[in-house]
Amino acid sequence: AVTETRFARVGVPSAICDRNELTTVLGETGELQHRAEFTFRAVGVQSLRVELPADAILWATLLDGQPVEVRRLDRGSTAPTDDSSSTSYLVPLPVTSDAETSRKLELFYRSRVAALAASGTLQQSPPKLTAIGGSGNAQPFDVLERHWTLHHPSATEITASAGPLEPETPPTRKSLLGVLQQSISVGSRQDLLWKGAWLAV
Repeated sequence: AVTETRFARVGVPSAICDRNELTTVLGETGELQHRAEFTFRAVGVQSLRVELPADAILWATLLDGQPVEVRRLDRGSTAPTDDSSSTSYLVPLPVTSDAETSRKLELFYRSRVAALAASGTLQQSPPKLTAIGGSGNAQPFDVLERHWTLHHPSATEITASAGPLEPETPPTRKSLLGVLQQSISVGSRQDLLWKGAWLAV
């Protein structure tokens, strides 16, 4: 006896990102410099649509280690976009028939937030990518693994983090007692003897 079970048909993704590495440098003035690297595989994809925050300025784009010219999409463009508060760019992607070929897209861009103060909240969104097929239809571009490294001034402390990404080391806030303990230094034995001799004189 043979039985048959039919499952609902779902679309097979034609582009998938195996790993996304983001590195951000935060300055005291609120300027952020970003480097986003996407390692992905794609078949039958003509281009990639990149969505950055509306205030972001794209500096350079590399595809497989080579600079590539991108086209900025206007708000009134026919290319689909989900977020009106973002700026979209179209990155041409030479078609390949090998689904196992790993490719790399690198984005270098800048964004701004308010200047660092005694306290505040820093909010940033990673670039969003969408695969565009030959007929112009948008297809999902799922990210399997994502890592984000933030470099900030030494005097700035990250006390909490919220969102889909979890910090590798839970952020902690230094207490006033801890700061005072770090600011007090005893010095070497020779320094103490020298200071004692000078006071005796």
